[in-house]
Amino acid sequence: MRYLSPSYCFLIVLLCMVPLASGGATRDFDLVTMKNGDIFNGSIEAEHFDLTTDFGRISIPGHAVGKIRFGDSTSPDLLRTRSGDLYRGQLKPTDLVMERVLDPPLPLVTRDIAVIYFASGQTISVGPPAPDLVETQS
Repeated sequence: MRYLSPSYCFLIVLLCMVPLASGGATRDFDLVTMKNGDIFNGSIEAEHFDLTTDFGRISIPGHAVGKIRFGDSTSPDLLRTRSGDLYRGQLKPTDLVMERVLDPPLPLVTRDIAVIYFASGQTISVGPPAPDLVETQS
């Protein structure tokens, strides 16, 4: 009878663990890129995001937001929802807190953030997507 060497046994055990690690219950994390290039991942828990546009102030629930790109003095902030709606304007200056797994909560100042990608989540769909047409005059 022939036996495998310990290094082969270790390799087989590792290869068997890869599907278990990737196929189990995983949690997606929000990804925050700061203007200085730092990248953080964790979970941003915000009830809603307030955005002042040319047409008034709107409030979007936090669970519906997919991406926020913070502008500067020459460009507006962009907020994209999970369903693909895009809003341009000025986000209410709020400080956010990112909950992290092995680190303490991280306070974030919005003027220092370049972009936030929110973790994919379940969205509620009422029916098949249909285009909307909105015409405004300013």
